[in-house]
Amino acid sequence: METVYEESDIPKGSSGVWSLAWPTIITNLLFASSSIIAIKVVGGLGQDAVAATITGQRISFILQAVLMGVLSGTATCICCPKISLFIFGGSGNIFL
Repeated sequence: METVYEESDIPKGSSGVWSLAWPTIITNLLFASSSIIAIKVVGGLGQDAVAATITGQRISFILQAVLMGVLSGTATCICCPKISLFIFGGSGNIFL
């Protein structure tokens, strides 16, 4: 099997993309199905309980989106020194 680099274990081509992406795909499917399951469980308790569940899920989704943005930005600053130098004014110290 041909790899991206000689010393890497990542296969070249679309199978390499799938081998890297499957954990994220499974996580997103489980997150979406947890919303459906929560509404199904709470559905017998009335409209107020369903509304509260949906509100909680929206808050959870917003927090997850914000944290994903912060983590992506942090990873970018750590992995790319030129970007972190540009953002932090040439100090090079991202841990202020």
